[in-house]
Amino acid sequence: MLETDGKGRRCQTRPWPSFYGFVPPTRIGYAAHLFPQEKARMAAPKLNDFNERRKAAAEAKSALAAKFRAKPAPDDPIMIARRAEQQRLAEAREVRAAERRAAKEAELARLREQDEVRKAEEANRLAEIARREAEKAAEAIRMAAERKAIRDAKYAARKARGGKK
Repeated sequence: MLETDGKGRRCQTRPWPSFYGFVPPTRIGYAAHLFPQEKARMAAPKLNDFNERRKAAAEAKSALAAKFRAKPAPDDPIMIARRAEQQRLAEAREVRAAERRAAKEAELARLREQDEVRKAEEANRLAEIARREAEKAAEAIRMAAERKAIRDAKYAARKARGGKK
């Protein structure tokens, strides 16, 4: 029994219900070789002769030439308006670039000023630390001198009493 599958091809199906049980109509794959005339045929390639190919190349060349000939002249109002628009856009681009440069320079100046302030604060902090260290060293020297003076006074008093305790 021949029917068509979902793609429009003819195929053999089993009669149903078959004596093996309920089998819906399906294509029998192993029997496809039994119907070679049912296979789809490839379309034959189009054989262009030399004149047709030469004519197609000439048409493509003339179309390309026509495209370039269709370019408007430099004194055409459309071209003048286009150049004016391009000039306006270029000037606007230059203005934006100048604004960006000015903003960048202002930011760099601000950063330099912040860096100078930071360096000055750091120098002040280091000077304060050095002053404190000098004060500590002077205090240590003074304390050592006081201890030595006390020790010397004790030694002199002991010598004056006549010896060791």
